Amino acid sequence: MFGKNGPEKAAEKAASFIDANTRVIGSIVAEGTLVLGGHVEGNITTTELQILDTGSAKGHIEVFSAIIDGMTDGKLEANVANVGATATLRGEILCKNKIGRAHV
Repeated sequence: MFGKNGPEKAAEKAASFIDANTRVIGSIVAEGTLVLGGHVEGNITTTELQILDTGSAKGHIEVFSAIIDGMTDGKLEANVANVGATATLRGEILCKNKIGRAHV
């Protein structure tokens, strides 16, 4: 069912999703990918974060890679950030490699 690598590897590939109708107040720590279509007010720590155009995050975001099409307000720390044309970023941005355009 899980293949040669067992349930641990299968769990690594699964993404966590917060849909557009969900609002989270508090910090999130997630393994793997977090897809944000809703709203988070609090800190986010994860490996990969994708903020959809309907999504927003207010707080300290610490990720290895980010794909941002929505809104951030706070400190964003990423090794790689792909910023879409619909993105709005407010606050401090610390990123080694930024790709794309945004309203900063």
